[in-house]
Amino acid sequence: GNPLDPTPYFSDMAKNGILFTRFYTPQHGTAQSIFTTITGIPDVEENQTSSRNPLVVRQHSIVNAFEGYEKFYFLGGSLNWAEIRGLLSHNIPGLKVYEEGSYTAPRADVWGISDLHLFEEANKVLREIKDRPFFAFIQTAGNHRPYTIPEDNRAFRSLPISENEAVRYGFESVAGFNAIRFMDHSIQFFVQAAQRDGYADNTIFVFFGDHGSGRRHPAHMYKSEDQLQLTKYHVPLLIYAPGLVDKGKTDAKVASEVDVLPTIAGLASIPCVNSTLGRDLLDSRFDSMRYA
Repeated sequence: GNPLDPTPYFSDMAKNGILFTRFYTPQHGTAQSIFTTITGIPDVEENQTSSRNPLVVRQHSIVNAFEGYEKFYFLGGSLNWAEIRGLLSHNIPGLKVYEEGSYTAPRADVWGISDLHLFEEANKVLREIKDRPFFAFIQTAGNHRPYTIPEDNRAFRSLPISENEAVRYGFESVAGFNAIRFMDHSIQFFVQAAQRDGYADNTIFVFFGDHGSGRRHPAHMYKSEDQLQLTKYHVPLLIYAPGLVDKGKTDAKVASEVDVLPTIAGLASIPCVNSTLGRDLLDSRFDSMRYA
């Protein structure tokens, strides 16, 4: 609903999927979100992150219920950051990690390769195994400072809006606004590549933010979002799988990152032991018990 329309492709996908409009992260940080999503338990570590705490790092994960699936994690930079490597290796046996040094694409900035090239590199791997089931995480980072847009950007064009306009509608700067637009451009590149390479129709794509911007007083949002500082935690969740999920459904039930893996397992008809605090968002039996 942003008047500057920074994500036109994502908005189009939402018209063909399920968009959850009241989806929240438990913390304002990426490492906490990864811990929460993988384990289904909110990261409430007070000092740093639970991924850095060896006493709690070993947890059950619904990812392992996907037996016979090849499992991947793609990150543009290094998995040593925030000890995420330990979190993933302890809890997902057989996980294949692609990170800085695994790619032919050049490093863009401190976050590693650009989101566009990350999606391109992931597609190279996934298209080769498209006849076998897989579960893949692709963690983007380009909508963090320094908002780098690479020279090899596949015809992306920045928009020259004013700084005041960017700030008015919730962005840190014009560079931040165009970084979100570049992420949208990169998502379009990836989904179209998956369609071209023949595995999109049999894949469930799940997009969600790992934390909000925390920007105050965005002109187009409810005042309560600002007063309760929810812009730090309120992010989109989109399930996109044409032919499998309802088209153009907007769901306003309260949802959280702890619900992501139970929902994916339910949608893929994977039986699992759910030791998380989350529930399948598409299972109406839990609709009277939705929390974030």
